[in-house]
Amino acid sequence: MKNKIAFIVPYPKGVAPSQRFRFEQYLSILEQECYEISFFPFLTNKDYNLIYQPGKLLQKSFGIFIAFIKRFLLMFRLKQYSIIFIHREASPIGPPIFEWIIAKVLRKEIIYDFDDAIWLKNTSDSNHFISSIKRHSKVASICKWSSIILCGNHFLMSFAKKHNSNVAYMPTTIDTQTGHNQIKQHKNKSVTIGWTGTHSTIKYLYEIEDLLFDLQQKLHFKFRPQK
Repeated sequence: MKNKIAFIVPYPKGVAPSQRFRFEQYLSILEQECYEISFFPFLTNKDYNLIYQPGKLLQKSFGIFIAFIKRFLLMFRLKQYSIIFIHREASPIGPPIFEWIIAKVLRKEIIYDFDDAIWLKNTSDSNHFISSIKRHSKVASICKWSSIILCGNHFLMSFAKKHNSNVAYMPTTIDTQTGHNQIKQHKNKSVTIGWTGTHSTIKYLYEIEDLLFDLQQKLHFKFRPQK
């Protein structure tokens, strides 16, 4: 059981910006330090792509039902892990049942990580199906049950500290050496500005869409949004 970490996360590996920049880029380093890593996403790649499509309620409901079954079965496997790392929540909907089992029944140490104000309701056209059955208030409970909380900024820390004294500031970072800036000599005269986010947060980008178009006319840059 020594040095075994279970990463319980909402999304498949490599698709969600919060996971990529919060911890996925560090997994290889943990493995080099002799930690054994197991990755348990709530949604499969198929479900992740489906959940943001309009309609298909029956398929979405079936996918979430299967995901809950897998989460329940996972509880019987967690005894072998010394640390449980939870990003955002163990399941995107419903009360914190799995977190309660991990903390109170299995008595495991939880590292709880979040980089957004997920205790606040945030509904968009793309996530309306999930948001309508979320339980945003569970974030406070998960904070109370965690051994340590990792927050992406000081605003998040101020919320977490209301429920747990062991809170650490861990900013969201990018790997400029091997991951996100592999071209060392930039010779292009044009500038490219990138944006990364999710289906539910792209609405904030639309709010400054006109401003970006105006700036492009003056400063001549390329803009590349990526979800």
